[in-house]
Amino acid sequence: LAATQEDAGGLAATQEEGGGETDDESASWGKLLSADGSVSLDCEEAEHSVGRAPTCSLVLASQRVSALHARLRRGTPPTVEDCSTNGVWHNGARIGKGNLVGLHDKDTLAF
Repeated sequence: LAATQEDAGGLAATQEEGGGETDDESASWGKLLSADGSVSLDCEEAEHSVGRAPTCSLVLASQRVSALHARLRRGTPPTVEDCSTNGVWHNGARIGKGNLVGLHDKDTLAF
């Protein structure tokens, strides 16, 4: 997966070759990249968090980003869960708090 970072912290998702679940839990299953390349996250754990909290896998400093804004999970396909009242957008469409969406290569997320 890949993601695009806008002012509010949008990211683009890129699925690694052979993405989805593997026997090797440490294998990278995706990557989040900001549009300008300044922020990235290699997805290697079963779950990653995005938000302002220092405990998140990917910390975004924007005040429009919640402490826990979204969760990304390994799977076939990988998914993103909207954990924010401010919203997460997948390819331009709002996901909605508590909802999950499957991610595919070159998808765009905005936080």
